[in-house]
Amino acid sequence: MTSLASVMADAGRAADPAALCAAQFRYWRSPPLRPGTREFLSRVTVPICLVSDVDTDDVRAAMAHHGLASTAVVTSEATGAYKPDRAMFDRALAALGLEAHEVLHVGDSLTADVGGAHAAGIRAVWVNHRGQTAPRDAPVAYEIADLSELAEILR
Repeated sequence: MTSLASVMADAGRAADPAALCAAQFRYWRSPPLRPGTREFLSRVTVPICLVSDVDTDDVRAAMAHHGLASTAVVTSEATGAYKPDRAMFDRALAALGLEAHEVLHVGDSLTADVGGAHAAGIRAVWVNHRGQTAPRDAPVAYEIADLSELAEILR
């Protein structure tokens, strides 16, 4: 918020930065769940680390809003980096106490999630909820439309 206020002041704008961002902040604290999410999380038996570029308070608020839990949460705010930076993935591995070959990273961005995980030596599951075609060289280990398909991969 401080950086937005600074930019607005430099541009001679008098609007309240908090008011301008209120809708965005509300969204991140209570986003809709993607299909299959609740069902998958209610049945999963492996540790889960949520890796997000959203601020820590917002991630925790969204999880609380939906009554969800995970083993660990890694955010860009806490790490000082954004996906696909390897620091995000290394921190997640450390939080879980696991090695890269023991983990699957699940995400919907070919660059940030799949590419970042691959660079860290982690196999990636691409959640292709838009039905896109991945480039031939995309390092996708598995492709799913929603998390309900992930349980089969983990068996």
